[in-house]
Amino acid sequence: MASKYLGVSPIDAEPGLARHFERFPEHLFGTLVPEVIDASFLKKRKVEGLWLFRLSDLFAGCNETVIGFGLPNAYIDVPDGNGDYQKLSVKSLKRAPTTIDDTHGFAQAGVQLWLQDLPEEARVALRASMDKYVGMEFITCVYGCMTVLKDAGFTSGSEPLTVHKMPSSVLPTLIANGLSFRGQKVTVRVIRTSSVAATELFALKIRQAELATFRRHAQRNLEKSARTNVFARAALFVASLPSRAITAFFDHKERQTAKQVIAEGLPYGKEYKKATLYVSMPSGVGRILRLFWGSHALYKVVPHGINLDDYLTGSLEAFPQKNPGFVTRMKKKILFSPGVIKVIRKILCPTFVLAGEKDERDFYDAISTHTKDQPRKFNLVVVGRGFDWSITVARISVGWGWVDWILSKHVLLTGWAKYVPFCGEFFKTEFGHYFVTPDSGTYMPDNERLKGMVRALQAVTPNVPVQGVPHPPKLVLSTDLIEG
Repeated sequence: MASKYLGVSPIDAEPGLARHFERFPEHLFGTLVPEVIDASFLKKRKVEGLWLFRLSDLFAGCNETVIGFGLPNAYIDVPDGNGDYQKLSVKSLKRAPTTIDDTHGFAQAGVQLWLQDLPEEARVALRASMDKYVGMEFITCVYGCMTVLKDAGFTSGSEPLTVHKMPSSVLPTLIANGLSFRGQKVTVRVIRTSSVAATELFALKIRQAELATFRRHAQRNLEKSARTNVFARAALFVASLPSRAITAFFDHKERQTAKQVIAEGLPYGKEYKKATLYVSMPSGVGRILRLFWGSHALYKVVPHGINLDDYLTGSLEAFPQKNPGFVTRMKKKILFSPGVIKVIRKILCPTFVLAGEKDERDFYDAISTHTKDQPRKFNLVVVGRGFDWSITVARISVGWGWVDWILSKHVLLTGWAKYVPFCGEFFKTEFGHYFVTPDSGTYMPDNERLKGMVRALQAVTPNVPVQGVPHPPKLVLSTDLIEG
């Protein structure tokens, strides 16, 4: 079936995209990607073991060039000039000659590097280079793709693109250094179309696939023997059990994607209020642990030109109870004491990396939409006063329940800071509103302080309605909501 491209992006989508997508800072191979376009929810189908998505669901027109990374195969999709795309298909280990295939409007899900606004001259050069290498064989598909890009006139950093043989080598380079075509910078955007929970986890799957390259090809040979040999059939069954379990797990993740709800976006191209964003980077131990307990990143926003004292004054005290119970004393003196929090932060967030100056639309899109079926709440803390203050948020539900509970604690986010005007919960509804609550068992702000926080947030994001949900949080009527 032919692709049906929209031709024009919706008002809340960036030019070139078929719809509005949320965009998050994510980690990839230990590098912070300030913005990953989250297209993980796109509908997919499985064909010959590969998860495919329709390119017309991602792009508004047939003018975009993509370097794609599956598990772990790489490919290049280029407009063919006739309303569809051509794919450079390279087989690793020189298993077959390189071909140029019609995509029939589909691409393999994974991580895509979108070469945004690539000039026609570059697309022509890329198609010519692809034609040149048809029939040739390469040691890896990445090496074949990089050979074609280099021949077409693309560069990235000081080293030639052909030094890279694997996705785990070339992806960080392309993200860190970008691409240039004959000396002119090319805008490279990162898109995640895989439904694996985060780009970081998909990167782990890429590494696993790289390490299993020879095993996969040996298994293919065993599959051929298994057609006629009963012993080979039994060996194949045993050898494939682990990969079947892993494949079943990730297939389940891919099938869940269509349920995701995304709030309508803010109009593209409008002038919005700006702030500076910093994202936490874990230690070496933290990077390893994140692969098991999920990406518990902390996001710190520093507003510009807003005096917090106009909205909130005074500081909250951690564990303020006059006669605390045993559990509260344990939390204050042992579980979440300053020493313990310091150790956790040295693993979780020893440094914060500048993600750049962002506007309201960027922040709005970086907050996942919260619904009853897909909880996306954040814990929120405010530290500082006057014009020197910041907002730090962390996802509450990431992976494991007890780990989530510890790594999103308000006292962990504040780091036992001396001046904490507000702590609570924060989320974006499917109707495009921000909701903030005073729910913090550690700092326990009252409803009056919530009113000041709502007004402060509304000053930071004047184009998004901000509402406060006062205590008690249950059975709150619409008339009880605090407006900004």
